[in-house]
Amino acid sequence: MSVNKSNPRIKAIEEITSILNGDNHKSYNNEDAFYRSLISETMRRFGEINFHLKKYIKKPLKENQKHVKANLIIGAAQILYMRVPNYAAVNDSAKIAKNKSPHHVKFVNAVLRQLSRDMENNKLKELSPIKNIPDVIINKWKDELSTDQLKKIANQHLLTPPALDISISPREDIKKWKANLKGEIFGNNNIRLINNYGKIDNLYGYNDGKWWIQDIAAQIPVKILLSKIKKNANVIDICAAPGGKTAQLISNNLNVISLESNNVRAEMLNNNLKRLNLKTNLLVKDA
Repeated sequence: MSVNKSNPRIKAIEEITSILNGDNHKSYNNEDAFYRSLISETMRRFGEINFHLKKYIKKPLKENQKHVKANLIIGAAQILYMRVPNYAAVNDSAKIAKNKSPHHVKFVNAVLRQLSRDMENNKLKELSPIKNIPDVIINKWKDELSTDQLKKIANQHLLTPPALDISISPREDIKKWKANLKGEIFGNNNIRLINNYGKIDNLYGYNDGKWWIQDIAAQIPVKILLSKIKKNANVIDICAAPGGKTAQLISNNLNVISLESNNVRAEMLNNNLKRLNLKTNLLVKDA
């Protein structure tokens, strides 16, 4: 394994270190498939990974050693949840430690080898998926939701790939798109895909401009708004990229001004609307 800045494991460790330090999130925009798998699987299973690692870390690491903890987290994610041979996950984590934190090579090696052995011998405690949701959130949700409901939410977060909600233009036949996209009708004009659907731009009808990706929860504000205002009303969509709500508003006969302060995201919004053959008054400025 090459230990250089482009190594996906090292990039993943850097990102997890930033999270552990409480830094403002800044995506690396790395398109490497392995890197993206590392980050997504680690974040989905963050609570479980930390729980298991605590068993082997007898002495808490210092505040300035978050990169060591991040290395262990990324190594553990590969051992526990990914199709990476255990010996490869351990060896690569040790090599990274040798380069980045040479005083912790034996420590990283010992922790991950013991974790690997315990997993192979079925000695790891089976955990509830709720473990992956931060306590501060769970403690609030407990007042409104049952344990069974919390587990369903937690399990939904673990789906790989995650469920994909597709919003179909209200002018389209939803049943036709259900058949062609091989999904399930979800709501009035949504198709949900839950299988291994691959790249979005390879999905049926992508270039026809009749649908866009928009999580069902993200559609609720516009649905509420539509029930309160008249057709052809003027609406401002603030922080408009990537464009789901703007598309939703325009498709329901509203006149939209879209505000987006970030140039890159504004270009993304523009490209998405171009594919959908929808027009907005796009202003690249801070609201």
